[in-house]
Amino acid sequence: MSKNNNIDISKKEKASKSKWYDQYEDMFTLQMKPINPAFIERLAVEMLEWARTNPNALKIVTFFADKGISAQCYQNWLKKYDFFERAYRQALQLIGARREIGGLKKEYDSGIVRNTMHHFDDQYIKDEEWRAKLRTQASEQDNGTKIVVIERMPETDIVKRKKNEEN
Repeated sequence: MSKNNNIDISKKEKASKSKWYDQYEDMFTLQMKPINPAFIERLAVEMLEWARTNPNALKIVTFFADKGISAQCYQNWLKKYDFFERAYRQALQLIGARREIGGLKKEYDSGIVRNTMHHFDDQYIKDEEWRAKLRTQASEQDNGTKIVVIERMPETDIVKRKKNEEN
């Protein structure tokens, strides 16, 4: 296997490089653009570099939109090219970490960050499932009827009994 900026390309993918060919519609020109495996590989490396170094890399869709690549197109590539999908997952983790740290530092709205973290971090999904399980268990244990008895306050020098109050 060869390595190219943290992307492993399997022997099978290398062997198929000369065999497959693809194209996409540029969002800006609406023209079809031919691509080859080297394009997908370069794009994966650029995506990782962008996610790692760009402080404004907060949503991965902006990386693709800036290049004129539609969401539908790059989502198809994720299914088609394993190394591109791996790079995409790594980029999402980098973006998620930036967003979470920004939320902790109050640079970003922590509510929005919390509500969207499941897009960026698989561990966050597991944590939320664990919390939901705990809530379910707690609610199952607390389903019984509860009776609350409030006893009469004793009379003191500070708190006197009302005149119309009965014993």
